[in-house]
Amino acid sequence: MSEELTNLLNKEIPNDKVLNDLWKILNEGDLRVELNEKWVDIPSETPVDIVTKAYFLETYDNIGFGVYRVLLAIGGFRENPHGFHTAGICFSTLYYDKNRELITLDFHEKFR
Repeated sequence: MSEELTNLLNKEIPNDKVLNDLWKILNEGDLRVELNEKWVDIPSETPVDIVTKAYFLETYDNIGFGVYRVLLAIGGFRENPHGFHTAGICFSTLYYDKNRELITLDFHEKFR
């Protein structure tokens, strides 16, 4: 069952689409993002790892913010055996609507 869900999520929100959406936003912002009230530069060749993809079944309209969410590690994912995972630069969460259109994204320091 989990393999089927994985395949479905990858079909619905392909990795190429996610990465293209991220880089489009980053390029529109001159490769800079605001992170905790500071501006951070994101070099154009920065590696980006897709950490998680999720579909949220919302039984009431407008109770959440997007039904698909994708967590990215900008600068690469750094795994920690104690669960304090970090990103080389920062994390970003992308939010998609039921039509798989990007609604918005958030940049944050901590894994969440």
